[in-house]
Amino acid sequence: MPEYPKIIAVREGSGRTSVWNEYLCLNLNGPGKAALQVCRYEALAEYERPEDDESEIPLPTEIDGKAVVGVEDGYVVGGELARYDDWELVYGIDEIDDVVKQLKDRFAVDDGIVEQLRMAVSSTEGQMRQHKPSSDQKPEWMSDDDWQEHLEEVKAFNKRVWRQSGGRLGG
Repeated sequence: MPEYPKIIAVREGSGRTSVWNEYLCLNLNGPGKAALQVCRYEALAEYERPEDDESEIPLPTEIDGKAVVGVEDGYVVGGELARYDDWELVYGIDEIDDVVKQLKDRFAVDDGIVEQLRMAVSSTEGQMRQHKPSSDQKPEWMSDDDWQEHLEEVKAFNKRVWRQSGGRLGG
């Protein structure tokens, strides 16, 4: 059985002076039901760019026992995914087409997401297992090519944040 919550889409959120990732998470919600929520990783430490703009400080794999995922908005982020806003969409098997329509208004998703939505509500076990993020652990639902693309995107995003935010590890 796949692990839940499961990240099924990512988008960049932003405010006046900050940028972060928002994750569309799919979770089981009782027999024949699933829920979609917008989640974020928690800030684990401040991140400051070194004086030499070209050098990079490697990120630790863990901070206080929590897996490091990357850098967002001047912070090292990781740990558990947590619900970010009040939006939640609970659905059953007969509502998947409507769910996809609603998702397209909030996230850049394609019709390939339908199978993941269907699998979640079709689960007969109805048990939730917590997804523990790891920067070097490919989720089982993601293809190798998509994982490599994701790692490159994270690396590019972290590099951009490094240069734009003036951040450096430290407190």
